[in-house]
Amino acid sequence: MSLLSVRHVPIFVHHRPRPLIAQEAAMWWTTWSAAGQQNIVRWNTQSNCHRRHVRFPAHEPLAGGCDIGAFPDRSAAPLAQGFFQSSRFPVKMVHAHQKEILASRVLTTDQWADYLIYTDPRTKVFVDGRSDFYGAEIGNQYLRMYSGNWDWNNLMKQYQFNLVLLPVESPLVQLLKITPEWRVEQDNGKEILLVHR
Repeated sequence: MSLLSVRHVPIFVHHRPRPLIAQEAAMWWTTWSAAGQQNIVRWNTQSNCHRRHVRFPAHEPLAGGCDIGAFPDRSAAPLAQGFFQSSRFPVKMVHAHQKEILASRVLTTDQWADYLIYTDPRTKVFVDGRSDFYGAEIGNQYLRMYSGNWDWNNLMKQYQFNLVLLPVESPLVQLLKITPEWRVEQDNGKEILLVHR
């Protein structure tokens, strides 16, 4: 009975021949990704996406040093507008101002920051969806800025933001609209992009 226990899986996996593990991983990946393959292929052919192989050094002893998979190089590809709902993300606005955003220190919501990082990992955002990594102090500062608390302007200057991408109804947007140091670059009634003068 103890040989069937889950606690023995690492022992069995460690002692399996490496080529067999790589073959099983390839079969698993093929099965798992079969449903979405048409979308991946369509996106790669339409966007002239470069592909790169990613190695996972921590798994090399296990997988025999094989390439685990090929992933699209998003930094060399146009934004994948079809993958994100424009009702939830500022897809068109980000696409229209991609160069400005990439050259800026951006304050945005954590979810939109995830999208910005996905579209180009070089994007400099204040916080993203990994809030547990930033700690309570950064999280509280973000909330104070977003809410327009008494120290919002000091925090904005401290972190030297020069671009803000937020929902139009956020309290900070209302304050920035009447601040002479900031100008509205684009406002579509749902999302707004403000640039420091």
